[in-house]
Amino acid sequence: MTTERVSLGDVELGAKAILIDAMPGVRAGEPQRLLGLRFAVAGLVRLGTGKNDLPESFVDIGTGDGQTDIEGHAALDLSLGRRILTSFVARYVAQLADEPVVRIPDYAGQPFVAAFRQQKVNRDLGDILELEITPRFALSDFFAVAGWYQLRRKEEDQYSLAAPEVDGPSPNAAVLSFGTALTEHRAGFGFAFSNMTAFQRGRARFPFELSYLHFETTSAKRGMAPDLSGDVVRARLYVRLWGR
Repeated sequence: MTTERVSLGDVELGAKAILIDAMPGVRAGEPQRLLGLRFAVAGLVRLGTGKNDLPESFVDIGTGDGQTDIEGHAALDLSLGRRILTSFVARYVAQLADEPVVRIPDYAGQPFVAAFRQQKVNRDLGDILELEITPRFALSDFFAVAGWYQLRRKEEDQYSLAAPEVDGPSPNAAVLSFGTALTEHRAGFGFAFSNMTAFQRGRARFPFELSYLHFETTSAKRGMAPDLSGDVVRARLYVRLWGR
């Protein structure tokens, strides 16, 4: 069975600022440094414009969390000559509270929950902290290989009934929190092709990058989340909209 869903997801608005940029020069006449440093900060607001899974359907596909996130991160790049570059990234995501309508199970992991247990709840998804390190070695001006490691920690979600039943017992919304906290270690490797150096030296017309990363969960302490592995392919084309 094929399911198609066309809807707006969680819209993101963000900005990034480079505070320090002292990397080795590549153009003629630029100062040549053995050690390089670049430091940047960024902020992002992820609006809850997406739609949650419909509680009336067990097979519905949502397009977002439906709640707002505020994210900030800092990135530090250190280089040794033109061959070795290591990036450090710290990212923190504060997930703001909302009030979705969900079905509250009798116990964690219950596969089918009765319709009468559909309730509006106060939900506060756990904040997320991610720390990354990516060492790279340039084989040439165009090709590089890289390693990758990430520590990811997510706090436990918090649930409570938005309007507890006056008559009779109320379902325990806290059961939805079970297994939502996790600490995870991920590692991977990859390679990249880039003509940015050639472009800066005037030897390429259009600057672009292609990269590939394979990663896997190496160890984790968590509830019901499965082990994760994946492959990421990125293509970037840089276009100057104005100026020279």
